[in-house]
Amino acid sequence: YLPDFLQGSHAPERQVFMSAAINILYPSKTRIKIIEIGSYGGASLLTWTNAAEKFLNTECDITCIDPWGESGTELYNEETMETNLKTNLVYEVFCHNATFSGKGIHITPMRGSSQKILPNLESNKYDLIFVDGSHYYSEVLNDIKESKRLLKLGGIICGDDLELQLEQCDQQFIRKNK
Repeated sequence: YLPDFLQGSHAPERQVFMSAAINILYPSKTRIKIIEIGSYGGASLLTWTNAAEKFLNTECDITCIDPWGESGTELYNEETMETNLKTNLVYEVFCHNATFSGKGIHITPMRGSSQKILPNLESNKYDLIFVDGSHYYSEVLNDIKESKRLLKLGGIICGDDLELQLEQCDQQFIRKNK
């Protein structure tokens, strides 16, 4: 048992939107290529693989980028999450969840930060990029900029954890602490 391993499962409505993004790619006749930035225990991966099996008429490659405890564990406030990352348990859960994908879905885990991995990936190659890694402004901005370079024309960039718009927040505080 891994406490909090399905981080994000508290918001199942996101699964509807993630599945819809896959469904939009349905008419493609070529192999669909997805990047997931920030995979943790694989909860989102399960949504991507389920949607790909349900909606796509082709094979699907999913590249999952996450440090999985090699760095960044100090960013987590919850002690259980930090412990799970440092002991490799989260990566083991991710690998276990990856085994539930269908035969036409190929998963490539890339262990490291998106700031180090994304610049080394080929431009204009991916159909969908899901940004859910670091939640710090500069790192998210970098992920979005790199995603624009990596995305094919007509591709989709989407993400998670955008809970409020700037005008709904204390703008002075946000700008000072971005």
